[in-house]
Amino acid sequence: MRAQQRAFDAFVMEFNAQRSHEALGRKTPAQVYQPASRRYPERIPDVVYDNGYRVRQVRQNGEIKWQGQLLYLSQVLAKEPIGFKQIEESLWEIYFSFYLRGMYDERQKRITSCRLWHGKKT
Repeated sequence: MRAQQRAFDAFVMEFNAQRSHEALGRKTPAQVYQPASRRYPERIPDVVYDNGYRVRQVRQNGEIKWQGQLLYLSQVLAKEPIGFKQIEESLWEIYFSFYLRGMYDERQKRITSCRLWHGKKT
């Protein structure tokens, strides 16, 4: 591991400080780098939903419990709160924060990704 880390450190030094890049006008990344002027929060604020949402916590394995059943959403959202907003009798929009992530049809017991709505296959 130490030998691999030394090799990686040497590569990073060459890539950033010694080798020029055509896309940078033959300058090195170290010559053009500027720290971001934007300050980022030390902690991201908690996601909060309005009263019209039913909130579920995503489990470590990417599932939520909905009406006694386990539904798989995504492991990427593990430990995050997800908001369900009813739009028809058996149809729910699924949100993470203000991002619409999909739809849940209670009759078909099926989640549809919002990516499928725009003609893209996932």
